Amino acid sequence: MKKNLGFLSTLLALVLGALPVYAGDKVVLWERNYIRPSFYELIELTLELTKDDYGDYQIVSSEPMEQGKAFAMLQREIAINVIIAGTSKKRESQFNTIYYPIDRGLLGFRLCIVTEDNRLDFADINELKDFRHKEKIVGVGTHWPDRSIINDNGLRVEHSQIFEQLFKMVELKRIDCFLRSINEIDGELEKYGSSGLADEPFLAFLYPAADFIFIGKSDTKIAERISEGLRRAIYNGDFERHFEKHYAHLLQKYQFYNRKLLFLKNYDMSAKAKQAINKFGIASFAD
Repeated sequence: MKKNLGFLSTLLALVLGALPVYAGDKVVLWERNYIRPSFYELIELTLELTKDDYGDYQIVSSEPMEQGKAFAMLQREIAINVIIAGTSKKRESQFNTIYYPIDRGLLGFRLCIVTEDNRLDFADINELKDFRHKEKIVGVGTHWPDRSIINDNGLRVEHSQIFEQLFKMVELKRIDCFLRSINEIDGELEKYGSSGLADEPFLAFLYPAADFIFIGKSDTKIAERISEGLRRAIYNGDFERHFEKHYAHLLQKYQFYNRKLLFLKNYDMSAKAKQAINKFGIASFAD
């Protein structure tokens, strides 16, 4: 009997030893962020830079979900604890907001995705009032902060809760312009360009906006850790190197500054968020 107990104890120890043991901070990143290398790598960088002080970490993906549901889950602190997305006053009040614009404000550098046969249809637009006069319809996501920005600037808007549906709305000409940031449009045209979609070549929209990191209200340790990691990345140059690797070439590729710029106001952003963009972004905006 003693031999059997000894054998069972040894077997149990071996089984338990084979099981993965994890101790450290677990970041459950929104799936749309997780699959995007620039976002994943930045979160990983912040955690790695703080490893000596905060310990090990693990980054896992949430289940696939649309942005509205992702923020609803984050607010309930269920199945997700970190989201990277555009900001709004409501979001800033609901979550731990890390006030570093991780894309240096490129979220507000916007181009239109249009159909190939409509690429020249914007050539005679020189100012925002011309865009309004032509009654061009802009497509955005239902839960995106950009929806209120487009509305507040007097432009016509159509929206959808389903991200992929907006590309179909362009194809069907239910919208004239699917407004995308310069740091998003590149990969999306690569994916959806075969459907007869392209970037409109004459115009660029510019407004204060940026991708910020949002963390659940009670997850103060992870919020503190990621904030500290970003501070260190800015100080040691890693943040700038990350920007150069993932974003800097896009301004040249799409000839952003050679386009006719249409400036929009963003009323749904806190002073603190705008200050962060003005400090760390590549463009500054007056109050």
